[in-house]
Amino acid sequence: MKNILLKLIFSIIAIFIFSKAISSQSIAIAIDGSGSMRGYFKAGSLEKYIDDKYEKFVSFFPSDSNGKVDKIFFINKEILPYEPAPRTMGDITVLDISFKKILAKKYDIIFLITDNVQDTEEDSITTVAFYKELAKEEIREVNVAPELLDFNGNVILRDYSVPHTGKRGILSYLILINDNYRSYYYKFLSLFKENVLLIKPITNKNIKIIGVRQNEIDVVKQSVMNLLSKCSGAYSKIILPNVEIVSNGSIVPYDKENPPSFSLDKQNLLNFFFSLESILEHINIGNDNNPCDREIKLEVNNLTILPKRLKDKIFFNNIKTLGKIAPPSLIGSLKKNETYKYYYYCEVRFGPFEYNWNLLDFFQYLRFNSIKLKMNFDITLTVPPNYFSLTEEYRNKYFTNDINEYNKIYSPVDLVQFINTEPVIINLKLYSY
Repeated sequence: MKNILLKLIFSIIAIFIFSKAISSQSIAIAIDGSGSMRGYFKAGSLEKYIDDKYEKFVSFFPSDSNGKVDKIFFINKEILPYEPAPRTMGDITVLDISFKKILAKKYDIIFLITDNVQDTEEDSITTVAFYKELAKEEIREVNVAPELLDFNGNVILRDYSVPHTGKRGILSYLILINDNYRSYYYKFLSLFKENVLLIKPITNKNIKIIGVRQNEIDVVKQSVMNLLSKCSGAYSKIILPNVEIVSNGSIVPYDKENPPSFSLDKQNLLNFFFSLESILEHINIGNDNNPCDREIKLEVNNLTILPKRLKDKIFFNNIKTLGKIAPPSLIGSLKKNETYKYYYYCEVRFGPFEYNWNLLDFFQYLRFNSIKLKMNFDITLTVPPNYFSLTEEYRNKYFTNDINEYNKIYSPVDLVQFINTEPVIINLKLYSY
């Protein structure tokens, strides 16, 4: 009883300490204070945007918490208190240096608003310098919310300015620094609804191995011809599958009326197609510039073959199973709805079996006339980080590499492709019907 009481006391203390730790969370709303942002303030759109998000951010904290939301400017290379309709704004934009200074203040979450133009005296230093900071391991997650806000003023870019009235692109970065505050972070993301785009990290929750069903075989053939037209030496032989992968990872007969049968005395073939695809609408795998790349690593392992029924164990105890899986082959790629989809072909070969039966085993086998087996194995794909990018649809909708295209957000490189630096390992456990 004493031990139970002590455990209860320690649990209450731990909960109390943890709740206090959570309540001390701090958030920075960091606003680009360079001269190129003045037109948003003059139109009144940015101030309204900031106030709306600030009020909602604050509302997420319990009334008795020590959580705080700071509004700050980064102007030139300084971090300054925020003021509505600022009188003085910066001459340059140094996103990378400003971001490092904000990080140094140990905020848990940073909400950074900018027109995304790194405007310095050195033409070679672009927004990419900021992206390099976002790519670092200490940055746990990055989502962005592209917006078009009212603008009335001069678009100041490098050594010239152009008057502009109307909509102009602006980008909000929602950056998670401290993993302990993910629950708050995801509450903030919910404020942006469908406008928020995950940029980092792309993980195996976002990329899936999916079985190819019967009604997709014509699409597979089309993807094979597409890959052959672009890549010499691409796999061209299509053998119709005898099984298919369904959503839960189980392998079922391709033809339900005529399932494959296997022999103890011969080599048996189990073959199927599968595809690799993104489940995020804005994330693409692969690109037009390098359709023949073979950097995706594929492994199939942990093959086990076991008796399916209790009575099969009688024979199986005296059977040596022989099986192997050929490495899956990339056979096709197809661009669908601006997103690439890759198709693979896999073969599992097993048998002939080595068996040492006595006379009773043999007569039992003749009586039952069959042995039913089940098999399990894993498919593992390792996808390099440079395979991920924004889809053409989303890139063209929100972003541009033309600094003078004001109704979009300037980005000299693909943001997703640049700041994701870790490969994605995708594993699917398969088991037979």
